[in-house]
Amino acid sequence: MSVRVSVLPGVLGRWMILLPWALAGCTYQPPPDPSFAVEVKIKGDDGQAIGAAQLNIDGRSYVTDALGLVTVEGLNGPVAGIASASGYLSEPVMLGWEDAAKPVEVRLFDRKNGRRWVLHATGDAMFGRRFEEPVSGPPLIPAGDASRGAKKVVSRIREVYRAADFRTLNLETTVSTLGPEDAYFGKRFILNSRPGTLAALQDLEVDAVLLANNHTRDYKEEGLRQTLDALDAYAFKHLGASVNATDAYKPLITAVNDLQVGLLTYTSVTGSFVNNSYPAADLPMPADLPPEEVWQYEQRVWSFAGETWDVPAKPRRIRTVWGMFASRESGLSEEETAAAWASLVKVYPEMQDWVARRGHGGAAMWRSSEARAAIAKLKQQTDVVIVQLHSGFQYQEAGSESLQRNARTAIDAGADIVICHHPHVLQGVEWYKGKFIAYSLGNFVFDQDFLATFSTAFLRVVWEDDRPIQVRLIPVEIIDYQPTPVVGKAAQRTALRVWEMSMMGAGAARDPDDNGVKAFVGEQDADTRRPGFVLDRHTAVITPVENAQTRLQRGVAAGQRAAMAHEGLVSANLGLAKTDADIYIGRDIFGWGDFEDLAADRAIDQGTHWRTSGRYKQTVVGDAAQGRGMLQLSRRPDHSVFTLIRPVARIPFRSHRLFERTPDGAVSLDPPPSYSLEFSARLQGSAVASTRFDIYEFDDTNPTEDPESVLVNSVSLPFEAGADWQRVVVPITEEMLSSGQVTGNMLNFYFVLDPPPSGRTAVLEIDAVEFIEWRLAGQMPERFGAYQWIRNDSATDLQLDFSALVP
Repeated sequence: MSVRVSVLPGVLGRWMILLPWALAGCTYQPPPDPSFAVEVKIKGDDGQAIGAAQLNIDGRSYVTDALGLVTVEGLNGPVAGIASASGYLSEPVMLGWEDAAKPVEVRLFDRKNGRRWVLHATGDAMFGRRFEEPVSGPPLIPAGDASRGAKKVVSRIREVYRAADFRTLNLETTVSTLGPEDAYFGKRFILNSRPGTLAALQDLEVDAVLLANNHTRDYKEEGLRQTLDALDAYAFKHLGASVNATDAYKPLITAVNDLQVGLLTYTSVTGSFVNNSYPAADLPMPADLPPEEVWQYEQRVWSFAGETWDVPAKPRRIRTVWGMFASRESGLSEEETAAAWASLVKVYPEMQDWVARRGHGGAAMWRSSEARAAIAKLKQQTDVVIVQLHSGFQYQEAGSESLQRNARTAIDAGADIVICHHPHVLQGVEWYKGKFIAYSLGNFVFDQDFLATFSTAFLRVVWEDDRPIQVRLIPVEIIDYQPTPVVGKAAQRTALRVWEMSMMGAGAARDPDDNGVKAFVGEQDADTRRPGFVLDRHTAVITPVENAQTRLQRGVAAGQRAAMAHEGLVSANLGLAKTDADIYIGRDIFGWGDFEDLAADRAIDQGTHWRTSGRYKQTVVGDAAQGRGMLQLSRRPDHSVFTLIRPVARIPFRSHRLFERTPDGAVSLDPPPSYSLEFSARLQGSAVASTRFDIYEFDDTNPTEDPESVLVNSVSLPFEAGADWQRVVVPITEEMLSSGQVTGNMLNFYFVLDPPPSGRTAVLEIDAVEFIEWRLAGQMPERFGAYQWIRNDSATDLQLDFSALVP
């Protein structure tokens, strides 16, 4: 295999492009002192300083002077806490290294004699699986001490999440003492948490636990019964699921200050899609089918004799029987439906149904007509109606089209805010008829190992009576399965991604041609407004007014690249025509290659989301290429094998991100991507340094099969580095991403250092790592996005003029 590269004049490199660091738009910065102090000024929302206000941060308490000032000293990393004062709403506060440069202003809302209050809402939470049985190391939640372990898991986020008057949490797990033998037959992903883990929700001071999701019935009726009993034992208010089909749909009405707040929650993830995906009667059984999957092809005898429906006894596959039942269900009475279903699942216990219907309990299922009536009734009974929906497609950037319809339907019926979850990743937000919708809050406490699931947030809404006066996104990073507040570039990156996804103007749907999920553009509803974003103190304030556009000018020399150097969103097509060639726009789709301490985790941590261990592969503070931190690998002459390091999770990549529907099918609106791994490197001593890429095809499209991950290719490429920092660019070719007819859709990269052949120890230092997705700018759709780079592959110097949004 060979990799085509262009080498700048006077710059040597066999496989890579070596760029002087200055060409990347950055300069060397000496490391600051090992600790820092931050001056904080606390004001009211009227701008007046608040004396005797409290700042509880990182386990320490401070009190402001008469000018509202306090200095937090001796910090060695980011911290999180709460600012509070009598008569004011408490406010989360995050402080990082960059805050040492100038005073930090924190504004507290006047409570207005109880008229103002705060809602906090999260995405998905569970406390089982890898929390109890990790891949390596001791469990975060030991089986014998689940309460203490679960409280430790949420300890980093506890203080900032509690800074509210009303807090909700979607509990996406059963809570029981049941074992694997009790789980729902045939269900692919089973979640269960020990009853003691509910102590974490107690620590978070959760006021309402939401259960309308696709995992509350993972252990059938007994698991659901134990879940409800466990919540009752901790005196938690809960809604959205029950052991009968009536109580599952009951709203929760509770008092917040002098207001009556009502909640309803539903899911559209019912299990029917799984049943529809079982193999049809004429599909032959694969020769290599694992024995545990044979049941999908078995012919079992089932019959049913009802009032209006008779099914003769005959051997049939599960998919055939499901089709028979699904086609007749709407014409059956409620009693006959329950009888038919009970008869059917005795023979086919793998038939999936996760919601409260058909004579059994489960989660509250979204049915538009019933939901509209329930929301309208609740609005008559309460001052504020909160609706939460568990719906959409997993791991997608756009909310599903059906979820968008349902969320807007909820507001039409009387909901004052709609908050959604289930995709396990953050999605966009919008304003509809002046009401706020968040399409996915991602994960909150979860054990998933996908890179896209790590960056998340919780929602903070400040209300005055029944009207939101501020909506704020609090960025969070799930680090080693623990939700952790983040600051600086990490918080900004998360906020910008949510802002970009909010500006997509697209909805996700299945493409009937290939059954894949795609983001399709659509016309903006006249009642829908895209949000404005204001970056504020490591958070984002979301407004109903779109941000103003400005013009940016960027010069890019021939054969070079230039940093965007803009903290907001920019026009993806850079103002170019589709015929303009050789000008690329790029973004880092990895995001964790700076090795800076950005997590409020009570630890000095430069290597978030990297597998570092011991002195031979570690992160250190020193004269880095930029900032303070860098990655360091070392080998002695007596070592017999190389050392290597990689991120903790693979990087997913997509051929296309946006589509439109045409009479001929789905057509992509963005051009095909190319990729490069770019980093700064220096090497002390004599040894071979290289990068390695493992490319995988990951397939989880069939809900009747376990996800499959296949290694497509593995490529190692050496690079040259000297005693001074140099910029290295590794092009990722199409040849590397494919093998035969199989093309990968995610990869992991490694830095590798061989032992030195002789002499002193070799030390390889790495900094400013980016995995960049490039696309031809002129062929990009007219959308705004969070891009960092422009690349000019032409032979002509360029001066670009394009639109941008100012945060």
